[in-house]
Amino acid sequence: MQIADLLPARRAAREEMREEGVGAMVEIPLVAQAVAAFEPYIRLSSTIAMLPFPGDVVKGLEPRCSNARKQWDRFVAVRIGAEEARPMEPVVQAEAVVVLDRHYTSFHPYQEGGVNLYGARLGSHMVVRYAQFQEERVVLRAHQARVKAEVLEPGPGETGNDLLVGRVVVVVNRH
Repeated sequence: MQIADLLPARRAAREEMREEGVGAMVEIPLVAQAVAAFEPYIRLSSTIAMLPFPGDVVKGLEPRCSNARKQWDRFVAVRIGAEEARPMEPVVQAEAVVVLDRHYTSFHPYQEGGVNLYGARLGSHMVVRYAQFQEERVVLRAHQARVKAEVLEPGPGETGNDLLVGRVVVVVNRH
C-alpha cells in the first residue's frame, strides 16, 4: 500500500475526458454502496474499478445540492445485487451498474414532468428508489407496486436531501 492509496484522487483528473470531441470517454469509479453513500472523497483504495462511459453521460449535467455536498467527488458507479434490484425491476435488474450524480440531491425533477430515480440512504446501506419529500419525510417508492413504500425521517441536523446519495444518471443492466 502506498500513501496515494489513502488520499482522495484529484476530481479533475478522474472526471477528465480521455479524448476530445465525438466519442470522448470519461472514467467513473466503481465503488461499494457504503462508499458512495458516506464517503465524500473516493480514495484509490476504495475504488473497485474505473469504468469507461461516453462523455455525453455526464457532460453538461446540472448540479442541485448544498454547498457542502459540492465538495464531494461528483460521479460514482455502484453495482446493484439481485435482491436489491428486485423491487425496481425491470428498470434496475440484477447486477446492474448504476451511475450516481452525488451533486444532485434535490427532490425537484431533473426534467420537467419527469420522475427522478435516486440512490438513497436506508439506514446503513443504500437503495435505488424513486423519492419524494412529503410532510418533512422522505418517501422511497419501488417500481414494483406490490413493494411497500419506505418512509424516512431525517435525523437531528439533517434535511431530507441529506438522505439522498445522488440522482441516478444511467443504469447499465446486464443481459
